Amino acid sequence: MNAGVLEIEPEAKGRQSGSIMHSKSLLLLARNELRAVVAAVLGGARYGVKVRLPHSFVMIFLFKGNLSLKDKLRKILKLVFEHARNLAAFAAIYKIVLGLMKLASQHLRYLDEGRPISSIQNSRSLNLSKLFVREAS
Repeated sequence: MNAGVLEIEPEAKGRQSGSIMHSKSLLLLARNELRAVVAAVLGGARYGVKVRLPHSFVMIFLFKGNLSLKDKLRKILKLVFEHARNLAAFAAIYKIVLGLMKLASQHLRYLDEGRPISSIQNSRSLNLSKLFVREAS
């Protein structure tokens, strides 16, 4: 061993590069999950508008004849915004919980033979999303 030069044993090199590879794969997975959350929020909001706008338009003009045109349009926009916001929130919470479970599963798989995301984890994230959206409304 030379003075001032630290040599790493071959075993330690393997462990070090394995943890670096593990952290890179976790960062890649986290970035992909973040993209999935953003896509889910946009998709949820878009679908909320797509579904609620025609429905609100027809229902308001059929059953709210006593309102002025300005009030009808305001009511339609309020209902559409609320529905889009709720669907976007549901999709975001669902994807966040599912992503956290995937990250935890990936980390556990690295540490000790973990299991991939199962249908049980999927249903848990759905139920948590429903709970949060219901409480927020």
